[in-house]
Amino acid sequence: MFTLRELDNRLALKLGDPVTNNGAGELFDLEQRVNYLSRAYGRIIRTLKHLMGSYSPQFADTLSYKVVNLTSQPDKGWFSVDFNTMKVYLDKVTESYLIIENDKEVIKAPIINIPNIKWLSTINGENDLQKPDATKKIIYGTIIQNRYLITPLIKNADKVEMLYYSSPEYFDSTNLDQNVNITAEYLDLLLGMAASEGMADAARSDKFQMFIADINNQITAINNYITLQLQLEGKHSGK
Repeated sequence: MFTLRELDNRLALKLGDPVTNNGAGELFDLEQRVNYLSRAYGRIIRTLKHLMGSYSPQFADTLSYKVVNLTSQPDKGWFSVDFNTMKVYLDKVTESYLIIENDKEVIKAPIINIPNIKWLSTINGENDLQKPDATKKIIYGTIIQNRYLITPLIKNADKVEMLYYSSPEYFDSTNLDQNVNITAEYLDLLLGMAASEGMADAARSDKFQMFIADINNQITAINNYITLQLQLEGKHSGK
Protein backbone atom coordinates (compact mmCIF):
# COMPACT_ATOMS: atom_id res chain seq x y z
CA MET A 1 0.00 0.00 0.00
CA PHE A 2 1.22 3.48 -0.84
CA THR A 3 0.14 6.97 0.15
CA LEU A 4 -1.13 9.36 -2.48
CA ARG A 5 1.88 11.53 -1.66
CA GLU A 6 4.28 8.74 -2.62
CA LEU A 7 2.40 7.97 -5.82
CA ASP A 8 2.32 11.62 -6.81
CA ASN A 9 6.10 11.93 -6.41
CA ARG A 10 6.66 8.78 -8.44
CA LEU A 11 4.31 9.96 -11.17
CA ALA A 12 6.06 13.32 -11.42
CA LEU A 13 9.33 11.48 -12.05
CA LYS A 14 7.64 9.18 -14.55
CA LEU A 15 6.36 12.22 -16.42
CA GLY A 16 9.85 13.72 -16.50
CA ASP A 17 8.52 16.65 -14.49
CA PRO A 18 10.03 16.25 -10.97
CA VAL A 19 8.65 18.35 -8.13
CA THR A 20 9.50 19.39 -4.58
CA ASN A 21 7.04 18.66 -1.75
CA ASN A 22 4.34 17.61 -4.23
CA GLY A 23 4.17 21.09 -5.68
CA ALA A 24 3.59 22.20 -9.24
CA GLY A 25 6.03 21.10 -11.93
CA GLU A 26 6.87 22.86 -15.14
CA LEU A 27 4.29 20.82 -17.07
CA PHE A 28 1.75 19.54 -14.55
CA ASP A 29 0.39 20.77 -11.24
CA LEU A 30 -0.67 18.64 -8.27
CA GLU A 31 -4.36 18.53 -9.16
CA GLN A 32 -3.61 17.32 -12.67
CA ARG A 33 -1.32 14.54 -11.44
CA VAL A 34 -3.87 13.40 -8.85
CA ASN A 35 -6.58 13.32 -11.53
CA TYR A 36 -4.32 11.16 -13.72
CA LEU A 37 -3.72 8.79 -10.81
CA SER A 38 -7.46 8.63 -10.06
CA ARG A 39 -8.40 7.72 -13.61
CA ALA A 40 -5.53 5.25 -13.89
CA TYR A 41 -6.52 3.55 -10.63
CA GLY A 42 -10.07 2.98 -11.85
CA ARG A 43 -8.72 1.79 -15.19
CA ILE A 44 -6.26 -0.70 -13.70
CA ILE A 45 -8.95 -2.23 -11.50
CA ARG A 46 -11.34 -2.63 -14.45
CA THR A 47 -8.53 -4.11 -16.57
CA LEU A 48 -7.37 -6.59 -13.96
CA LYS A 49 -10.90 -7.74 -13.13
CA HIS A 50 -11.58 -8.29 -16.84
CA LEU A 51 -8.30 -10.09 -17.54
CA MET A 52 -7.79 -12.05 -14.34
CA GLY A 53 -11.25 -12.87 -13.08
CA SER A 54 -10.92 -14.93 -9.90
CA TYR A 55 -7.13 -14.53 -10.08
CA SER A 56 -7.39 -10.75 -9.59
CA PRO A 57 -5.27 -9.28 -6.79
CA GLN A 58 -7.10 -8.39 -3.62
CA PHE A 59 -7.01 -4.64 -4.23
CA ALA A 60 -8.94 -5.15 -7.49
CA ASP A 61 -11.76 -6.98 -5.69
CA THR A 62 -14.19 -4.15 -5.05
CA LEU A 63 -16.83 -6.23 -3.26
CA SER A 64 -17.67 -4.42 -0.02
CA TYR A 65 -19.77 -5.17 3.06
CA LYS A 66 -21.50 -2.38 4.92
CA VAL A 67 -24.36 -1.69 7.27
CA VAL A 68 -25.69 1.72 6.25
CA ASN A 69 -28.18 4.11 7.83
CA LEU A 70 -31.23 4.82 5.70
CA THR A 71 -32.86 8.12 4.81
CA SER A 72 -36.63 7.89 4.77
CA GLN A 73 -38.43 9.71 1.95
CA PRO A 74 -42.17 9.40 2.73
CA ASP A 75 -43.20 11.71 -0.11
CA LYS A 76 -41.70 9.25 -2.58
CA GLY A 77 -42.45 6.03 -0.75
CA TRP A 78 -38.93 4.72 -0.38
CA PHE A 79 -35.76 4.65 1.68
CA SER A 80 -32.47 5.74 0.16
CA VAL A 81 -28.72 5.53 0.69
CA ASP A 82 -26.65 8.21 -1.04
CA PHE A 83 -23.32 6.76 -2.16
CA ASN A 84 -22.19 10.14 -3.49
CA THR A 85 -21.44 11.14 0.10
CA MET A 86 -19.17 8.07 0.38
CA LYS A 87 -17.17 9.17 -2.69
CA VAL A 88 -17.72 5.86 -4.47
CA TYR A 89 -19.74 4.83 -7.50
CA LEU A 90 -22.20 2.06 -6.73
CA ASP A 91 -21.96 -0.52 -9.53
CA LYS A 92 -24.04 -3.47 -8.33
CA VAL A 93 -25.74 -4.71 -5.17
CA THR A 94 -25.28 -8.47 -4.90
CA GLU A 95 -27.16 -9.06 -1.65
CA SER A 96 -28.98 -6.81 0.79
CA TYR A 97 -31.26 -6.96 3.83
CA LEU A 98 -33.50 -4.35 5.41
CA ILE A 99 -32.90 -4.31 9.16
CA ILE A 100 -36.12 -3.90 11.15
CA GLU A 101 -35.80 -3.43 14.92
CA ASN A 102 -38.58 -3.56 17.47
CA ASP A 103 -38.83 -4.26 21.19
CA LYS A 104 -38.83 -8.04 20.78
CA GLU A 105 -36.44 -8.79 17.93
CA VAL A 106 -34.29 -7.68 15.03
CA ILE A 107 -35.51 -8.84 11.63
CA LYS A 108 -33.36 -8.92 8.52
CA ALA A 109 -35.74 -8.93 5.56
CA PRO A 110 -34.18 -9.83 2.20
CA ILE A 111 -34.35 -7.20 -0.53
CA ILE A 112 -35.08 -8.21 -4.13
CA ASN A 113 -32.83 -6.12 -6.37
CA ILE A 114 -34.37 -5.14 -9.70
CA PRO A 115 -33.26 -3.15 -12.78
CA ASN A 116 -33.86 0.57 -12.36
CA ILE A 117 -35.95 0.64 -15.55
CA LYS A 118 -38.58 -1.33 -13.59
CA TRP A 119 -38.56 1.01 -10.58
CA LEU A 120 -41.42 3.35 -11.45
CA SER A 121 -43.78 0.57 -12.45
CA THR A 122 -42.90 -1.21 -9.20
CA ILE A 123 -43.51 1.72 -6.83
CA ASN A 124 -46.64 2.78 -8.73
CA GLY A 125 -48.20 -0.67 -8.58
CA GLU A 126 -48.17 -1.11 -12.36
CA ASN A 127 -45.88 -4.14 -12.38
CA ASP A 128 -47.75 -7.42 -11.86
CA LEU A 129 -44.51 -9.33 -11.17
CA GLN A 130 -43.16 -6.98 -8.51
CA LYS A 131 -45.57 -5.81 -5.85
CA PRO A 132 -44.03 -4.32 -2.68
CA ASP A 133 -45.81 -5.35 0.50
CA ALA A 134 -44.79 -3.97 3.91
CA THR A 135 -46.91 -6.52 5.81
CA LYS A 136 -45.44 -9.54 4.01
CA LYS A 137 -41.92 -7.99 3.97
CA ILE A 138 -41.75 -8.09 0.17
CA ILE A 139 -39.10 -5.46 -0.47
CA TYR A 140 -37.41 -4.19 -3.63
CA GLY A 141 -34.26 -2.21 -4.24
CA THR A 142 -32.48 -0.58 -7.17
CA ILE A 143 -29.70 1.90 -8.05
CA ILE A 144 -30.54 5.33 -9.52
CA GLN A 145 -28.06 8.23 -9.77
CA ASN A 146 -25.62 6.54 -7.41
CA ARG A 147 -28.32 6.11 -4.76
CA TYR A 148 -29.62 2.81 -3.47
CA LEU A 149 -33.42 3.00 -3.24
CA ILE A 150 -35.59 0.61 -1.20
CA THR A 151 -39.39 0.28 -1.17
CA PRO A 152 -41.80 0.04 0.60
CA LEU A 153 -41.36 2.14 3.72
CA ILE A 154 -41.50 -0.12 6.77
CA LYS A 155 -41.86 1.03 10.36
CA ASN A 156 -38.79 0.62 12.61
CA ALA A 157 -36.47 0.06 9.63
CA ASP A 158 -33.51 2.42 9.63
CA LYS A 159 -30.57 0.39 8.32
CA VAL A 160 -29.65 -1.82 5.38
CA GLU A 161 -27.01 -4.57 5.33
CA MET A 162 -25.32 -4.77 1.94
CA LEU A 163 -22.81 -6.60 -0.18
CA TYR A 164 -22.02 -4.46 -3.21
CA TYR A 165 -19.51 -3.72 -5.93
CA SER A 166 -18.33 -0.16 -6.28
CA SER A 167 -15.86 1.78 -8.38
CA PRO A 168 -12.96 3.37 -6.48
CA GLU A 169 -13.28 6.90 -5.21
CA TYR A 170 -11.52 9.77 -6.88
CA PHE A 171 -8.44 10.79 -4.95
CA ASP A 172 -8.44 14.07 -3.05
CA SER A 173 -5.47 16.33 -3.79
CA THR A 174 -5.96 18.02 -0.40
CA ASN A 175 -5.36 14.72 1.43
CA LEU A 176 -2.04 13.38 0.21
CA ASP A 177 -1.66 11.08 3.20
CA GLN A 178 -4.61 8.91 2.21
CA ASN A 179 -3.67 5.30 1.53
CA VAL A 180 -4.05 3.85 -1.96
CA ASN A 181 -4.57 0.11 -1.94
CA ILE A 182 -2.23 -1.27 -4.59
CA THR A 183 0.66 -3.73 -4.39
CA ALA A 184 4.18 -3.02 -5.63
CA GLU A 185 3.72 -5.69 -8.31
CA TYR A 186 1.25 -3.48 -10.18
CA LEU A 187 2.73 -0.09 -9.31
CA ASP A 188 4.53 0.40 -12.62
CA LEU A 189 1.38 -0.42 -14.56
CA LEU A 190 -0.56 2.17 -12.55
CA LEU A 191 2.09 4.85 -13.08
CA GLY A 192 2.32 4.03 -16.79
CA MET A 193 -1.43 4.41 -17.20
CA ALA A 194 -1.39 7.71 -15.30
CA ALA A 195 1.59 9.00 -17.28
CA SER A 196 -0.09 8.15 -20.58
CA GLU A 197 -3.03 10.34 -19.51
CA GLY A 198 -0.62 13.21 -18.89
CA MET A 199 1.19 12.80 -22.17
CA ALA A 200 -2.11 12.72 -24.03
CA ASP A 201 -3.12 16.01 -22.41
CA ALA A 202 0.28 17.51 -23.22
CA ALA A 203 -0.02 16.36 -26.86
CA ARG A 204 3.28 14.49 -26.55
CA SER A 205 2.44 11.69 -28.95
CA ASP A 206 5.97 10.24 -28.80
CA LYS A 207 5.91 9.69 -25.04
CA PHE A 208 2.25 8.72 -25.12
CA GLN A 209 3.03 5.91 -27.57
CA MET A 210 6.00 4.84 -25.44
CA PHE A 211 3.83 4.50 -22.32
CA ILE A 212 1.04 2.75 -24.24
CA ALA A 213 3.53 0.21 -25.62
CA ASP A 214 4.79 -0.50 -22.10
CA ILE A 215 1.23 -0.84 -20.78
CA ASN A 216 0.32 -3.26 -23.57
CA ASN A 217 3.43 -5.35 -22.86
CA GLN A 218 2.50 -5.62 -19.19
CA ILE A 219 -1.11 -6.51 -20.00
CA THR A 220 0.09 -9.17 -22.46
CA ALA A 221 2.29 -10.66 -19.74
CA ILE A 222 -0.65 -10.74 -17.32
CA ASN A 223 -2.87 -12.32 -19.96
CA ASN A 224 -0.25 -15.00 -20.70
CA TYR A 225 0.02 -15.76 -17.00
CA ILE A 226 -3.75 -16.17 -16.65
CA THR A 227 -3.93 -18.35 -19.77
CA LEU A 228 -1.27 -20.62 -18.26
CA GLN A 229 -3.10 -20.78 -14.92
CA LEU A 230 -6.35 -21.74 -16.63
CA GLN A 231 -4.56 -24.43 -18.63
CA LEU A 232 -3.05 -25.86 -15.45
CA GLU A 233 -6.40 -25.66 -13.71
CA GLY A 234 -8.03 -27.60 -16.53
CA LYS A 235 -5.23 -30.17 -16.50
CA HIS A 236 -5.55 -30.80 -12.75
CA SER A 237 -9.34 -31.04 -12.97
CA GLY A 238 -9.11 -33.59 -15.76
CA LYS A 239 -10.80 -31.36 -18.35
